[in-house]
Amino acid sequence: MRPVFYLFVMILAQTIFNSVDSTMLGLMHGDYEVGIYSAAHKLHRIINEVVGSLLWVIMPRMSYYFAEKKYDDVNKLLRKVLGFNMLLGLPCAVGCIVIAEDVIRVVAGDAFIDAAPVLQILMVGFVLSLFGGNFLGNAVLLPSKQEKYYMIVCCVTAVVNVIGNYIFIPLFAAKAAAGTTAVCGLLILILLIIKVDENIKVTKVARFIITPMVGCIGIVFVCLACREINNLWIRVITSMGASGIVYVLIQVLLKNELVAEVTKSIKKYLGK
Repeated sequence: MRPVFYLFVMILAQTIFNSVDSTMLGLMHGDYEVGIYSAAHKLHRIINEVVGSLLWVIMPRMSYYFAEKKYDDVNKLLRKVLGFNMLLGLPCAVGCIVIAEDVIRVVAGDAFIDAAPVLQILMVGFVLSLFGGNFLGNAVLLPSKQEKYYMIVCCVTAVVNVIGNYIFIPLFAAKAAAGTTAVCGLLILILLIIKVDENIKVTKVARFIITPMVGCIGIVFVCLACREINNLWIRVITSMGASGIVYVLIQVLLKNELVAEVTKSIKKYLGK
């Protein structure tokens, strides 16, 4: 019964964490700042859910490996989870940061252009969550039956978020709400790292980080070059399409492990 209670409290704390920003913005600044934050936060949430979707697929297998203490299998699976987070998450974050204004114009209109810096700050927090909540929390602590500690971390960060909002929202409005969310992402990462089981050893992490980072450099150059296009829709579509192609090509050329596995599987399937 206790694990269920811990999960309930954890989800409650996460719900408070995700909703308190808009509530406090509305109380302290009004509907316009709420609208700005909501426009950016919706994009942030969609990207976060897409990247985090893999975790719920592998959760049963990960739980089984932890229960059987098959740490070699745990570490192999964690490598793939981290690699997926980096491969998909980093380019999404970098792309949103570089073309934040255009994305906001397309999604919410010119009236919400002030949401662009809010989106950029949220994307910084999202990058931290790729290592913290999404990886160490959902992929490591939950399957390893450390729900209680993860619950405590979620409660602590929810309180920190409320206090930070109370202090800084009157001064910086929506940017403060996004900033406290990003800071809490860093806090979650720090608190989770110190609790990781010593048997968890994800080796050769640099390979999963370097190739996406190089690909992200390509995304930045492509997006900056596309700024010369005058039409908003054509500029956004071209930026996303061209940067996506460049990113994939870089991963192939640098022999990203996950991309190589997928390519090998496709060739094997087509060969049949």
